[in-house]
Amino acid sequence: EYPFLRTLEGLQDESAVSALLGARYASHPGWLRRGIGPRAREFVGNLLRPRPHERWTAVEALRFIQQTWIPHLLDKAAAGAVRHHDALGVLHRSTALMRKRVRVTSTLVQALSKFGEYRQMKQMILITLAYTMDKSSLGDLKDIFLSFDSKNTGTLSLGELRRALRQYSQANILTDAEIEKIFVGMDYDRSGQIHYIQFLAAIAECTGQLTVRNLAEAFDRLDADNSGCITRENLAAVLGVDPRDGLLTHMIEEADTHRTGRIDYSQFLGLMFPKTESPLLTHTKTPSIIWL
Repeated sequence: EYPFLRTLEGLQDESAVSALLGARYASHPGWLRRGIGPRAREFVGNLLRPRPHERWTAVEALRFIQQTWIPHLLDKAAAGAVRHHDALGVLHRSTALMRKRVRVTSTLVQALSKFGEYRQMKQMILITLAYTMDKSSLGDLKDIFLSFDSKNTGTLSLGELRRALRQYSQANILTDAEIEKIFVGMDYDRSGQIHYIQFLAAIAECTGQLTVRNLAEAFDRLDADNSGCITRENLAAVLGVDPRDGLLTHMIEEADTHRTGRIDYSQFLGLMFPKTESPLLTHTKTPSIIWL
């Protein structure tokens, strides 16, 4: 019933080891009793090919799941051949079906556009916040990104962003120039692609991620030497540039209202909450989070 080895003791069986190394196995009658059907066997079989050029890539495997296996499960569920809730458990994790459920609100589109209008220091803070936030609580945000990522590459091209905003947006139709402006603004590292972290950074504000905890963690991550301030040296280490680079001067000046050449926590919060009478601004104690 097991294709190769059931326990580690099977490693003593030369014929079993030979079959394992050669990916030679036969379907067992017990597989059908356990509900392992032909599509499941096809999926496993194409992943167990010993020659790399014959083995499915991750993209090919995912395409089979989305375009063949998942629709088959849906048809069986509709016909009552499988328990409906069992099929839905898989279907709701399918990016193919996520794309049918996703709707992009005008608020999210505005957030994507607004991110590109920020100067470099504020963008860096939001990028850092995106790295430190609890990813398990993001839920639909990940679904939205996966829905945009039609090629399953983990990044978004300009074409993918254009198609996604046209297909899923509930807002007014954006022009090509407006979408390109959004794309360029989100492409923080000028790589020509939008990464998941950049996407999270752009929508952090509109999704309630600018909390005291998240901002404190972002500040501590940038204040790598625990000096209580973000310095040119801190920024240089993050960006991988010379501490004398003029870019760092402009970034510090963006928040350094006291003109000390560094950014303390109150100035950090002032940058993130401009023109806002928030109790956050009175909190001047440096966060005490320690990064290991």
